[in-house]
Amino acid sequence: MKGFQQVLLLVSVICSIGYGQVSDQELLDISSALWDGDTNSMKDAVSYNEDGVVLFDSVDETRLSQGTYGRFQALREFYVPEIGIPDNCGSGTSCYQAQESLLDLVMTSHPITTVHPFLASKGLADSSISGFRSEIRQYFFQEFSRSGGAALDSSGFEHAFLGEVRNQNEITGFHGWIQAYLLERDGDFSLNAYEQTCQPDVGRTGFDWNYGGNTYTKSVSSISIGNSIEAELALYTLCFLARPNASCRVSLEGNSRAVQTYTMSNVSPTTVGTSYISC
Repeated sequence: MKGFQQVLLLVSVICSIGYGQVSDQELLDISSALWDGDTNSMKDAVSYNEDGVVLFDSVDETRLSQGTYGRFQALREFYVPEIGIPDNCGSGTSCYQAQESLLDLVMTSHPITTVHPFLASKGLADSSISGFRSEIRQYFFQEFSRSGGAALDSSGFEHAFLGEVRNQNEITGFHGWIQAYLLERDGDFSLNAYEQTCQPDVGRTGFDWNYGGNTYTKSVSSISIGNSIEAELALYTLCFLARPNASCRVSLEGNSRAVQTYTMSNVSPTTVGTSYISC
């Protein structure tokens, strides 16, 4: 009996070690499945310069106004870029409702419905889609402070997809191609440098952002062009859970790429500090 109990204990330990573990090959496989199967990508609807004075040549505005892209544009209007100024996106606000409207579409998309069962099977996500939605809201839309507690002025979503400004001249975050396009279209984004570092459509970008009468600068930022909101959210969630605070190797359109996510320190429950695609 004692030997049998020892065997059971060993099996239990092995299972507990394996539960939640994601191998490098599994990351490549699931990232490829969620990314390459995304039918809402706009890569075929965007033309951009690799060495021009402007980043974008043309973007299909009709497609950019539809589905998750349109709801993303509605949501971005509620955010205040300045760190230290509250965004007022708590429960019951118009901003919160715009987040919910975007999530309604995101949660039924191919990237999310592909990555969810995988993460659930590893014990990294709630098994129900409603529970997983709550987790994604927590990771990306939970408000926190980047101003030492002065205000609830940031979130993982705002930082990565929209960008933020501080100290009258500095841009932080800002890895979203849609935000870059909309600002450039409206005359508030000036390209300083663009280097296409790797395919598909990943570039190292330097730029100015004109906001509130000031010019803010970021010398280097990684921006991947043409992706859908839902594909990036699914990919970032995968890497945030499987390789937090580390380089997460993924397969995008047959190419090995890295996703970097960071947990926001001193914030509970756990939330994303930033996330972006690089080489």
